[in-house]
Amino acid sequence: MVVSREGIDLRSGLESARVLSMVVDLRRLDERPLDALRVLLVADVAGRVVEQLLGGEARLVVVESDTAAALERRHAAEALWISEPIARVQDPSGAARAVGAATHLAFYPDDWDVSQVWSAARARRIGAVWGHRMDAAHLLELAGADQLVLRLALLRFHYLDSAELSVARVHRAEETLLRWRFKMAGWAERPPARPVDTQAVIARLIDDLDTGLALRFLHRVETDPQLASGTKFATFVALDRVLALDLAHQVGRLRH
Repeated sequence: MVVSREGIDLRSGLESARVLSMVVDLRRLDERPLDALRVLLVADVAGRVVEQLLGGEARLVVVESDTAAALERRHAAEALWISEPIARVQDPSGAARAVGAATHLAFYPDDWDVSQVWSAARARRIGAVWGHRMDAAHLLELAGADQLVLRLALLRFHYLDSAELSVARVHRAEETLLRWRFKMAGWAERPPARPVDTQAVIARLIDDLDTGLALRFLHRVETDPQLASGTKFATFVALDRVLALDLAHQVGRLRH
């Protein structure tokens, strides 16, 4: 499997059995809940790319200590629609046994030196989350009842870069999510149509988990006056298989 600064090719990581095994290392992150959530989120997107776009199977193992903070993190991950791992272990040595195969890809915070644990060819650093003087509790509170707002806010950043969140960015994510869901409900009532060509976007998701590009693409589709409503709906549905923002949440619920 080839991993470099330029990208990560998920396709080449699949074995003949079409399985990609991943590990998320969350040790020592109990005091950094947003960083831990972001590492989990990146692995979740990778798994969705493998299963939704490549037709393979993703197996994720989480390495973490058995603490109260870990339990809180699991509840937060569920709210962000982050898929459950197949196992949780407290030591990296147990990851291979849990997944039943060698680890293809490991995710960990970007300020760790894990050269003694994960080989450079398999490890992937994830940028930290910066809250502009806001702690994790404040950012989670800003996201409100729907924590997918925070998922959207984080997906705007490339996983290698720091995710710099602010009150304004969280609010913009909330406005975008509400607007897209409202429009999706309207588009769903129009004649169905084929989605626009998403080949370039899908290629970037496979090669480099470029969720920011996918979101910018959806913004262009949303505002393109030449595209039919059915086309917009189908395009949003297609990419939401990976983004997992519940964009069809309002479909069939609007009252006239």
